[in-house]
Amino acid sequence: LFILELMRAFGSVESTRNISSDADVASGSPYYESAREVGDHLHSIKTSDPNDFFFESVDHDALSGRLDLVSKKLHGRENKQVVLLDAYKRVIENAGNCEVVMVSGFSGAGKTIFVEQSIHQRILRKGGLFLPIKFDMHQLECGALSIILVVLKLFCKSIVDSEENERLSRLKNDLEQAIGNEGINILTNLSPDFRRIIGNSSISASREPNNVGSTVGWMQQNNRFNYIFRLLVGAITGPTKPIILFLDDLQWADAASLDLIRSIILDSEERSMLVIESYRESEVSHNDHPFFSHLRELRMTGIPLEEIKIDNLKKVDVNQILFTVIGMSELSKTELLADIIYRKTGGNALLVIEFIKYLWDEGLLWFSFRQRRWQWDNKTLESKSVFKNAAGGC
Repeated sequence: LFILELMRAFGSVESTRNISSDADVASGSPYYESAREVGDHLHSIKTSDPNDFFFESVDHDALSGRLDLVSKKLHGRENKQVVLLDAYKRVIENAGNCEVVMVSGFSGAGKTIFVEQSIHQRILRKGGLFLPIKFDMHQLECGALSIILVVLKLFCKSIVDSEENERLSRLKNDLEQAIGNEGINILTNLSPDFRRIIGNSSISASREPNNVGSTVGWMQQNNRFNYIFRLLVGAITGPTKPIILFLDDLQWADAASLDLIRSIILDSEERSMLVIESYRESEVSHNDHPFFSHLRELRMTGIPLEEIKIDNLKKVDVNQILFTVIGMSELSKTELLADIIYRKTGGNALLVIEFIKYLWDEGLLWFSFRQRRWQWDNKTLESKSVFKNAAGGC
């Protein structure tokens, strides 16, 4: 009866019959189990022929009744984006150049998404390579190994895609001279793809340690990390094949990883490379932090270096995000809600999105098909705390 009355309110008897028959097919029962199931079914009917459903021409996106949480548009970062893209263009247009861009900000400010949405697809369209490497606070002793594994995986893919046997043979000889058969064995243990490419004939029969602790210990001897990394990066890059090395969460990087990064930056001659280093500034401010020394040393190298700080969003930016996410027809209609969200989150980009999702999940932000717009209760929202409810205590 609820469905019948609801559909009568919209004036669509035919849609009522469709709902009943579809429900029978889907669940074996003419009854719905939840209000959300009703909403989902109504949404499918509306989107299948929305003009008939609403009896007028409608904006399908604005009246979708769904949150758009995958928007690729950055809000409030336009000026920062110009700085990053200018560095990228200089690397692309001047073959063999290397530049460094430091991206700092607090946790949840949106550093990672800022870099990825600004530059990832651009470098791919130029035929270049995008290497994102994220450091983990729980793997502080394996950071340099993680870097090598990512580069090794990319190298294997580039060999398979290009089928350049001569390049593989040259790299294999260089690796054997630099790290010996023992090193080749360890790399093949780390990467099945590398084993398939290099061939079993190049692998020694001796048994080598293949656990992480033994591998890290072996590589740290005689600075082998630097040897392997330089050779692999040199094999997949060149003056006409640009590469973006995106090193995320460097506040968790150990000294060996930072030495490795500095080494490849200084050894970047004849390589078109943009190195983007992202870090939480609040966690590297003290002088004894390894990254603090790393940053100071890079500034002294003379290599072009830009610094971008990602601050919390302003209220107008929060309104732009809200406008995009829920698809309202006018910015002015979301200003009151944006003001509440801004005060609850402080403009932290992650918390803004989490809070909007929380409001949707809890039914505090909903789409009214009868009034054809999003609705919320300002008084109820004022009583909510983002830190406890939306972000799990963050």
